[in-house]
Amino acid sequence: MKRSLKRLLDFGVKAIDGEKGDVKDFLFDEEKWIIRYLKTDLETSKHGKSVLIGNVFLEKPDRDHFLFPVKLLKADIEKAPPLQEHLPVSSRYEEEYHKHYRIVNYWDLPASAMKVMYPPRPISVPTKDINEKDLNTNLRSYNEVANYHVHATDGVFGHVCDLIIDEDDWQIVYVIVDTSNWMPWSKKVMIPTASLAEISYAKKEIKINLTIDQIKQSPEYNEVIAVKPDYEQSLSDFYNSL
Repeated sequence: MKRSLKRLLDFGVKAIDGEKGDVKDFLFDEEKWIIRYLKTDLETSKHGKSVLIGNVFLEKPDRDHFLFPVKLLKADIEKAPPLQEHLPVSSRYEEEYHKHYRIVNYWDLPASAMKVMYPPRPISVPTKDINEKDLNTNLRSYNEVANYHVHATDGVFGHVCDLIIDEDDWQIVYVIVDTSNWMPWSKKVMIPTASLAEISYAKKEIKINLTIDQIKQSPEYNEVIAVKPDYEQSLSDFYNSL
């Protein structure tokens, strides 16, 4: 099933033994366009902290009750290494995170072995600090990319307003582009990630391998209606004809 990431923000995180925190962001791999982590904010008696929950622990969201089930206990989430807000997520942090949950680094896995077993207990908490010299990551924040300008091959046209995922494997399959700031061609369109060329964080834009005219002609996206196979087929037919 294809789902909007934007609509999952602020869902309650439902651990095995109860609710723990809210969904505040998603981190994705910009090379493979796959969700790696859910970010949740926790409230404690002393102070709040942000932690990550890996995609191997994610269940399918419960949209009727606005909950995001995960295969962890509340204590597991509470003991996760805190995420430093002022730094990008480093590969060093990820290594410590994976040691914490006793899971294999996803970059060490072959493409055919991306599923990981639920880790045994007890789980130990890493204590090593993450230094700036360790920063090296392909992880990007959904909240960061949302509202980036879209740079077509012949100019800037529209901005990113959502990402669409396949909740069976957490793959990002489409980018939703809002052209409302470029009247009179005001509409939202769904562009396959295969058409994306580059994310520029310095310029706060996403470059795509389409012209402005091709974006204008793309089938309109209606966020109220679920992404259904017939709509995806119309998209496929359109982009394959270019």
